[in-house]
Amino acid sequence: MFHILFGESLVFMLIASVQDIQKREVYDYISYSFIALALTTRLIWFVLEQDINIILYVLPSFALMFGFSIVMYVAGQWGGGDAKLMAGLSIALGGSELYFMDFLMNMLVFGALYGVVYTLGIGLKHHREIGKNISLMFSLLCIGTVIVVFRLILFPLGRIVAFMVLLLLSTKYLYVIEKNCMYKRIPVGNLVEGDWLAQKIKGIEKKGTGLSKEQIVKIKSMGLKNVRVKEGIPFVPAFLITLVATYFLGNVLLGIAGYQYLGGLLPTL
Repeated sequence: MFHILFGESLVFMLIASVQDIQKREVYDYISYSFIALALTTRLIWFVLEQDINIILYVLPSFALMFGFSIVMYVAGQWGGGDAKLMAGLSIALGGSELYFMDFLMNMLVFGALYGVVYTLGIGLKHHREIGKNISLMFSLLCIGTVIVVFRLILFPLGRIVAFMVLLLLSTKYLYVIEKNCMYKRIPVGNLVEGDWLAQKIKGIEKKGTGLSKEQIVKIKSMGLKNVRVKEGIPFVPAFLITLVATYFLGNVLLGIAGYQYLGGLLPTL
């Protein structure tokens, strides 16, 4: 039954990822369908095995998901759709061979990597708009990454310095990309829940969680033709990447902390 639950999770994460990339949102019917299917599969599993733990093991996973999602939502990193998909994952993965705690810990690694790579891609796409300096910074960033990942510097202190330089370059690079490439004007009719408003509109309070449905209705009633918004990163693909990575590699964060090989696929750090 675990493989069935994993297959369901994989299919829904793939569908949601495509929609998130195309629409910058995940429709509720996809999230709710995933939750309903995962619950139904759990109940069937319980009936077949007559083991109450199949149901009880979901509770700590759901509690972890709820706390993690609240933190990410309040921080303005996730929308309601992301939290609903996480609810489905907590039901599907709780108490199985693919532990939900491993998934959450891996999300810290692969979510961050996905965000950086996605932003770097935006920078490459708009390299003419942001100037030659950013191209040099990107080149140094790539060199620094190679040095840190493959440990080309033999001395530990040298690797630490290289990592600090890499961190500073990454921060500066991401700031330049965000400032120059992630703001745009869109028609008011194209606003969706969770969009981040990047201009002042009287009577509309800007929140870290983005625009609500009620605020969008209010903006449309004002007769505005377009508004300036900050384009967010479609984050659901990070769920898909983390799900696959957790299945094949286990808990990557603990593996790195313990200087262990993970399936022979990752270098020790």
